[in-house]
Amino acid sequence: VDATEKMMSIVERFGDFTKRGVADVRQNLRRVRETARRTKGSMRAMLADEFNRGQVHPKGGPASRSGAESLLWARIVLSFWVELFDEHVKGRRHGRPGSLADESTRGVRRTISRDRDGVSRAAFSVGMRQAPDWKSVREKTYLGCKGDVCSEDLMEAEFKEFVKDVRPVIDKMV
Repeated sequence: VDATEKMMSIVERFGDFTKRGVADVRQNLRRVRETARRTKGSMRAMLADEFNRGQVHPKGGPASRSGAESLLWARIVLSFWVELFDEHVKGRRHGRPGSLADESTRGVRRTISRDRDGVSRAAFSVGMRQAPDWKSVREKTYLGCKGDVCSEDLMEAEFKEFVKDVRPVIDKMV
């Protein structure tokens, strides 16, 4: 939860197009924290408590606005960032660097889109029209910067490290 909050403090500097997503993630993190405080245990205890209290969707899965649903969305969002950063690294490695909008679209396709309807996907596409280029992101977020030196190579190294560290955490959240 703390790692996701820290990630959102970086993501919000990407630009205005991230505002809605960051706000949604923060709202979900608040729900997770509230539920975890009530259960005073692990996330597994939190999920068991919600299940025992009947907080499940009639067709299966977590109830809407529950801590479990919020935890699920936190996992999906982290998965998106892992896929986005991995896409960027792989594109550069193969000599075909992509734009933030294109790489985000591919990341969404592999993570979030299966859980969203056509309207949500269309709204995402409209939002991506406002996405800056990677150079602007680097300047706003200081990703890829050490001291006064900022470069695409340093940003790629940070992305590789993020993917290496976060992907195993996501895999354990299943």
